Order: sequence, then C-alpha cells, then structure tokens
Amino acid sequence: MPAPTTSATAGCLEKAREAIERYHQTYRHPALAPLQMSGLYALFPDQTPTTAADYSWPNDPWPNASQSGVYLIFDEFLDLRYIGKTRCLGKRLHNYFGEGRAPDRACRVVHSTWRVDPKFVATVAVHKPFEAPALEEFLIEELRPAENGTPLAEEA
Repeated sequence: MPAPTTSATAGCLEKAREAIERYHQTYRHPALAPLQMSGLYALFPDQTPTTAADYSWPNDPWPNASQSGVYLIFDEFLDLRYIGKTRCLGKRLHNYFGEGRAPDRACRVVHSTWRVDPKFVATVAVHKPFEAPALEEFLIEELRPAENGTPLAEEA
C-alpha cells in the first residue's frame, strides 16, 4: 500500500495547483469555470510505492484523455520535470509512455531523452484547444521544470 506523500512532495504539487489558479485569476474570463489539475497518475506503480497516486498504469485511463490541455511529468520524488501541451492528452501521453508487449502490458518510456526517469503524470484539461499553449507557457515560466530548459537555480 502506498505511503502518504510527504510535505516536500506535496509542496511541488501544491505549487502547480497554485500556478494554475493564478493563471485562471489573471488571464481567464471570470465567468469560466476554474481549471483543475487531475490527480497523479503512477506510470510504474510497482516501482514507486512510497507516493500515493490517484490513478495507475495499466488499470486506469489517462486523466482527461480525450481533451486538449497541458500535462505535467514528475519524477519519483514528485519534482516537476516537464510541462507540455496537446490537442489530445491521451494520444500524446501514449506517445510518451506506450504500452509494452503482451502479456504484461507494462508501461514503457518511449522517448529515452529524459535526464531523470518520469514516474508520474498529471493533466489539466482546457475548454478550448487554443488555451493550451498559453497555459503551458505560463506554467513553464512560473514553475521552471528542469527538462523544459534551464531551471532558475542553474541560471545564476
């Protein structure tokens, strides 16, 4: 059974949620419903038992699979590694993390360019596809994920 998230890892997730809320308050019409980040999706639940996840491979579909939006990729310590945008979250995530061969259907990392192995994914669905690039750019600027470019700590 997974252990609860620590305050440090919960802090990374909370920063992402707060940035999404700031984006909504600053750039979206007040009549629009707030954007919501999905729960965590564990790509390799058998390898990451110390963190609680809401969804896991292969039992659950990708969160917001049929919608346009932004996806956030985390490592085993829930440090944010990458933020991306797409017109179809499910298809894009399947391109990154395709299904292995039968019989085990294990998740596999398709792209081998990650500096640190991805372990978790969260998604944010948008109401109109044109909003995904703006949200992605805002979140990258606010959260500085390591694999979207140089993080703030390394800029000095």
